[in-house]
Amino acid sequence: MNHVRLPLVVLASLLSITPPAPAGGPGASINALVADHAAKNPKAVVGLSVVDLRDGTKLASLNETRLCTPASNLKVFTSIFALTTLGGEAKFTTTAWLEGDALYVTGQFDPTLGDPNLADAAQISVYAELDRWAQALKTATDGKGVRRLLLACGTPGTGYRHEDWSPAQYDSWYEAPVAALNFQNNCIDVSFQVVSGVRQTVVSPTGQFFHVNDQTRAGGKTAWQLKLSDNDATWTLTGTVSRSSTEPRHVPVNDPALFLGRVLADRIVRAGMPAPASLAVVSPTDKPASAKAIASTVTPLATVMARANKRSLNMAAECMLLRTGDGTWAGSVRTMESVLTSTYHLPAGSMDLRDGSGLSKHNRVTPAAMTTLLAGVLERKDAKIFVESLPRAGVDGTLQSRFKGKDKAVLGRIVAKTGFINNVHGLSGYVADKDGRLCVAFSILSNGPDSGARDLLEGVTTALVKWLDAK
Repeated sequence: MNHVRLPLVVLASLLSITPPAPAGGPGASINALVADHAAKNPKAVVGLSVVDLRDGTKLASLNETRLCTPASNLKVFTSIFALTTLGGEAKFTTTAWLEGDALYVTGQFDPTLGDPNLADAAQISVYAELDRWAQALKTATDGKGVRRLLLACGTPGTGYRHEDWSPAQYDSWYEAPVAALNFQNNCIDVSFQVVSGVRQTVVSPTGQFFHVNDQTRAGGKTAWQLKLSDNDATWTLTGTVSRSSTEPRHVPVNDPALFLGRVLADRIVRAGMPAPASLAVVSPTDKPASAKAIASTVTPLATVMARANKRSLNMAAECMLLRTGDGTWAGSVRTMESVLTSTYHLPAGSMDLRDGSGLSKHNRVTPAAMTTLLAGVLERKDAKIFVESLPRAGVDGTLQSRFKGKDKAVLGRIVAKTGFINNVHGLSGYVADKDGRLCVAFSILSNGPDSGARDLLEGVTTALVKWLDAK
């Protein structure tokens, strides 16, 4: 088996070196932790699978073939499905096409266009790519622009959100819609600056094709809402603001394609061209074969996977699923089940999937299937793309603030996907030795009322680190 080496600062290349396993096993320590947890949480069901990657031996198991709700641990399945099917060199491409007086925009479910986190890291504007497109359009039309801006965007399934997702949470960033065309995580970012009693509302994106109706007022507490018109053109802010925001709140839009279209139309005007007279969403088949590509944005799979996993961005994971599958949730999850089962030799009944992010409470996987995938993907030459996308304990992503205050030997050596929805806690990934080699694959999925799940997840993985370090 290939082994991924994980230096504590930067993930490195795949190695074939197999270090010897320490004598004994961690089973006794893990059993004690699980028993103590069960006594305190009798209604919780814990599924656990721990495998030594060096020789394939099973180090610990509990309900490992039982179907459990994985929450965001499902992103492990989605990521490995995408890597297996598309390959590590895969790209997500969004293209602007010119035909007569019309500009068509087509996409492959790239979730990163206008992503504020990536823009900050690159020290560029969220509008950088759209501004480049606008300049290409200006050159291609001698500054005349186009009359029609057409978003050639088929929708996934029957809408932009999965039918299992709760409508009551549509205004939460983690239920942002998903489409073949996206911008800024399909969210409006809102923050407030209050200086000497003077309040300023800051929204992103901005542009003449959005109308912001700010009805917020100063108050003793901060409690505000953003309501969007059905077509996302009007944003009405209500409520009270007492202090400056520490970070923006991300409010999902209703129609991702139109959202992108309005931002692009504004950047076209800012580039010195007339505003398009019409803006509409059309089928990808409506784009004429004679249309000429004038600009494209290409995003590597590695970038998309990292956005999905490091901070558990559901919208990015769903885009990865739909791009890899047939563009619908039903078809894509069936393909994912088939590909993973056949490629990694999973037993029948190892999964029953609904979406790609784990947001649906009807997803089911076994811990044994999880560790089989975690071990199997390391055989791939491009496995580093997946491993590098996972958070690291005390270092980055959703594990950045976890494990701190515990044994310092753990920091950076647990490389895993977190997961949480109501009554579901999970942690699945790898444990590295002191030299950064991935030696253990594990999956811990707790379902049911559970007040101590995080302590169990961190206790088991810490025990694995201590076992690896034992002389």
